[in-house]
Amino acid sequence: MRIGYCQFDVQHKDIERNLRTIERMLAKTEADVVVLPELALTGYFFDKKEELAGLSTKKVTDDAFARLGEIAKKHVLIIVIGMSELADGKLYNTAYVIDETGIRGKQRKMHLTETENIFAAGKKVDVIETGGIKIGIAICFDIWFPEMCRVLADKGADVICCPANFGGPWSVDVAKVRALENSIPFVLANRTGEEIIKAVKEPFRGQSMVIDGYGRVLSKAKRKAKIGVVDVDLDAFSREKSPLSNNMRQERDKHTMDLCENLLSKSDENPR
Repeated sequence: MRIGYCQFDVQHKDIERNLRTIERMLAKTEADVVVLPELALTGYFFDKKEELAGLSTKKVTDDAFARLGEIAKKHVLIIVIGMSELADGKLYNTAYVIDETGIRGKQRKMHLTETENIFAAGKKVDVIETGGIKIGIAICFDIWFPEMCRVLADKGADVICCPANFGGPWSVDVAKVRALENSIPFVLANRTGEEIIKAVKEPFRGQSMVIDGYGRVLSKAKRKAKIGVVDVDLDAFSREKSPLSNNMRQERDKHTMDLCENLLSKSDENPR
């Protein structure tokens, strides 16, 4: 299956411009699945919840979903995109899976940083199936918590998709470790550009990548806008083929998963 990322300079509060950029960049892709950054339509940092809520109304998001669905239909493409979600008066940092039929599922970010206090934390982990592929999603900081990807792998994900907004160097290496330790391909889609965060101009480093289940980087971007797509044999990786499998007993693995599920169930108590 051809999977990849689409990284670009997300324009703060300019949904129309960001949608046009996505339409233009995806017009020539031959991917089956493409992952876009976290909060790819609105930008990342907002001081006030009300400001982002105004960009997350049902009318605004329905229009965006319709356009993304048209892109998916036109190019026979599955899109994974990070967006803000307004539900029951709460804001969520959410990623959606969209295909030619519309929204197939979503994952809310469970682990929030200190700059994301306007959001509520997600409370469950789902694997979303479409087009013969089971997609797991972990949003940016989520991948720093091993149990997140472990649960996705245990639930049968064929690939983990990570929409992201990061500037530091560490998430790149964390993503490789998560792919290797779970023997699962991984797509990291980070943004480029910069934003003012708490009165400081912060850059985003790009470096989106596709990683196979052995932790090997198959495609990697630099700091400019880019689409990277590669063929990945999803059947080549499984828990049974994991480098760790010879050291795992079934009952020990079940015990680990029980612990992971318990940790994730308490994720909303995480002070970050």
